[in-house]
Amino acid sequence: MSVDSVVAIAYDVFKSCVVDPVKRRFRYVISSKSFADDLREEVRNLEKEAQRVRILAEVARNNLRNFYGYFPEWQQSTDKALEEAGDLLGDMGEASKTCCHGTLPDAKCRYQFSRKAEDKIKVIKQLAQKGSGFKELNDISFTDPAPGNVTATNPARREGKDVVQSTTATASASSASTSNELSEDGVFESRTAIIRDIMGALADNSNSVVGVYGMGGVGKSTLLEHVEGEIRKEKLFDLVPKADVTENLDIKRIQEEIAHALGLSDLKNERYTSVRAELLRKRLEKEEQEKKKVLIILDNLWKGLDLKSVGIPCGHDNKVMGCKLLLTSRDRNVLQREMGCDKDFFLDRLEEKEAKILFERMVGDKVHNDEFRPMVNEALRKCAGLPLLIVTMAKHFRCGRSPEWRNALNQIVRCSNKGLSAMINMMLQLSYDHLESEEAKNLLQLCVACGASNPSVENLVRYGYGLGIFQKDSSMEDARDEVSTLIQTLQASSLLLDNGGANAFKIHDLVRDFVAQFILKDRPVLVLKDKDVLATQLQNERLKSCWRYAFPILI
Repeated sequence: MSVDSVVAIAYDVFKSCVVDPVKRRFRYVISSKSFADDLREEVRNLEKEAQRVRILAEVARNNLRNFYGYFPEWQQSTDKALEEAGDLLGDMGEASKTCCHGTLPDAKCRYQFSRKAEDKIKVIKQLAQKGSGFKELNDISFTDPAPGNVTATNPARREGKDVVQSTTATASASSASTSNELSEDGVFESRTAIIRDIMGALADNSNSVVGVYGMGGVGKSTLLEHVEGEIRKEKLFDLVPKADVTENLDIKRIQEEIAHALGLSDLKNERYTSVRAELLRKRLEKEEQEKKKVLIILDNLWKGLDLKSVGIPCGHDNKVMGCKLLLTSRDRNVLQREMGCDKDFFLDRLEEKEAKILFERMVGDKVHNDEFRPMVNEALRKCAGLPLLIVTMAKHFRCGRSPEWRNALNQIVRCSNKGLSAMINMMLQLSYDHLESEEAKNLLQLCVACGASNPSVENLVRYGYGLGIFQKDSSMEDARDEVSTLIQTLQASSLLLDNGGANAFKIHDLVRDFVAQFILKDRPVLVLKDKDVLATQLQNERLKSCWRYAFPILI
């Protein structure tokens, strides 16, 4: 090796080990002002990003969205970095001190400031770069999975990240009865046995359609709620969409309920039932291709439902394909002959002990009073083990006095020889007559006239104006508040059923039949639900037979 080569290598080593570090140290001392200016610039950039993202986060909170775990971490790191940068710039005065009577800069102070500023600039740049990627709501937050999605993990969980709720969650605990007639979760033992059987039938791959049948008011829909809860707890299926079929068949509404549970929002944009059915079919077939297990719950079938018209994959014999069905009906023949049920279960009335427990739970200690006890036994006998009647009777008697109890029982006894149906209508008549609010009665009539088991609150508000339920000077907001209050009044009388959530309710078939037969029979209400149909297009005879007409107001 030549002398020149050795000298060159030695110089490179000397430069990298001695010269460059010395130059960097001198740069930290000489260029401290430049470091301060760069730090201020990066702080301004990060503050702009933080302000923009803060507005985006507020929109997410207002829409009850959940934040990805990395987003609050970014916010905390950003706040901390900006605070530390502010403190560091505030200490700039120390770095500007001089020594030797002002003739020389304080090299140590300036060196330390520049080193800290350089590190902080790197951190702030990284935070600003990450913040610039938060452009849309979906970049920082997500909505809850579709209601029918049982096994779906939150998006952040799938990525191995924590999830932070954007709203404060509240938990409630319910006390379970210690009675031997109740299971740990408060379900009667007679119902618990059927729930176990249904779960077993659904788990059996040889069964594609499972059904429950029983008379009206026996608690089929309530039983389905417990079964659905068990399915979600055990994660027996990946997706569990649910729809209420009802006597007044509405294919579009059934499609919308199933699509909502699947998160298929595009369905709302389609007008024609056949197009909706095709979209729904493709979505369900896609789930099958992805090996997802789907259970569709169809409650309250009065007759056979053409699955193809809804969009549920089926064969030429209306036999479901690629997923399973859980059905309820009053008629076993509907389940077996029309829907090809593989396994069905009969839901009987409550046993005597269970009926008494339910009644006592609703009425309270009053049932043990010597004056009331004979009437309690008679009331339970007339309720015939039907949960709907037991609850209705209990709510009517809970606040009543002895004369009111005797009067109600006498009325029921007088019609007892006419059969159970007559007694049911008599009990519902008592609850209806007990309503002090004429507005509540009008709203119940409107609910039945709408022809749906769970009409929307917004439609009730609009049609309510047409029926004159609200005061003339009421605003739409006042009307919504009044409808909400009236719904609670009707629920308290068991004339409307809770359906989960605020203002969510359903109408039991027995209540709807009672109102239609005895309240609206002589005073029918015509509700125009199709915005394209004009009153002039309706037959004169139909218009003349109606007591009131309801048209939705446009807002």
